[in-house]
Amino acid sequence: MEKGHFYVCGDCTMAECVYQRLKSIIQEHGKMNEQDVENYMLQLRDEERYHEDIFGITLRTEEIHRQTRESARTKKNFMSQMSVSSFQE
Repeated sequence: MEKGHFYVCGDCTMAECVYQRLKSIIQEHGKMNEQDVENYMLQLRDEERYHEDIFGITLRTEEIHRQTRESARTKKNFMSQMSVSSFQE
């Protein structure tokens, strides 16, 4: 195998997903068992060939906007129902 390097930059959730996916790719294509892959990943780190620049918190803007819109719709529907029921009484 060539002496390449892996560089991972992003939030900690993404970095863990990349790490796990890389392990599965190495296991499949390298025809290694799970322990051999784990040892190989440790070797990459020991040889300073696996690099991570990760941070802990990521604002998930799309998710926050979606939740805010859903909350607003729910409140609007509730208020509409209250207005209709008040009007019917």
